[in-house]
Amino acid sequence: MKVKAHLFLVVILIAAGAWMLGGCGGTSGGNGRLQVLLADNPLDADEINIFIKSVDVHKDGGGWFTVRSWDTPLKVNLLEHTPDKPLLLAEAPLGTGHYTQIRLMLDSAEIVRSGQTYSVDLRNVNQTGIKCIGPFTVNEGELCAIIVDFNAGRSFVENPPGSGNFMLQPTLSMSPVNIATKVTGQVVVKDSSDTSKPIPEDAVIYVYTPGHIGEQLFLIATADIDPLETDPLIGVFRIPIIPQGTYDLRIMFGSTIVKDITGQAFTAPETNLGTITLVIP
Repeated sequence: MKVKAHLFLVVILIAAGAWMLGGCGGTSGGNGRLQVLLADNPLDADEINIFIKSVDVHKDGGGWFTVRSWDTPLKVNLLEHTPDKPLLLAEAPLGTGHYTQIRLMLDSAEIVRSGQTYSVDLRNVNQTGIKCIGPFTVNEGELCAIIVDFNAGRSFVENPPGSGNFMLQPTLSMSPVNIATKVTGQVVVKDSSDTSKPIPEDAVIYVYTPGHIGEQLFLIATADIDPLETDPLIGVFRIPIIPQGTYDLRIMFGSTIVKDITGQAFTAPETNLGTITLVIP
């Protein structure tokens, strides 16, 4: 079974049993698993757009590492990513150890209010980037999820008020999310006469941030739906690790959308979705 986790910082090489969460403390050699999610506390505006050039982390004694960069800066509207709908940005290998900071390098920023777009002065962060200081440790075979809270209400300063002259004075904080879950389930396909049908070879389940089903940027994880060896009429899937929360699901056979499930809760330590029955004419 192939499983892909589309997360912010994800260690590619994960030890067996990596779905068992041990927290963010301690140290060990090898590779671990880190997730960093971006959320925002809203500001009174129609849009608050930042254009990200790269995402970096700083390792204690090892300097800065770029975990993802974009040739065309990635546009992110902070107002779309409240704490219950964080954005997961990138996927990259990351070694275990002690890290001290996360940094976003920006190309530009803008605020849209009442249909008018205002450029944001980035002179305070052009060279240094936006830094979020707060140590965390990535352990071998463990998940360390970090939420970075971009407080737009305090970070974008309009001076004088009502002038449209905005400057970025970033206020960020980070917090660990030490709760993850393993998700399992099975799928049964039936026709209109209630007769079971084989599971297609290209059956896949997709997991999205709530409210963004079908949008690639908000794709959290995918897993193949594989027929049981003992019964090809029953398909099974397994997502070994994902942060606890609420998600939207989409089941597809190839390029065909078969079923959408919205508002599905995943709770630790394991969530079994039971049997999902799909009726195909």
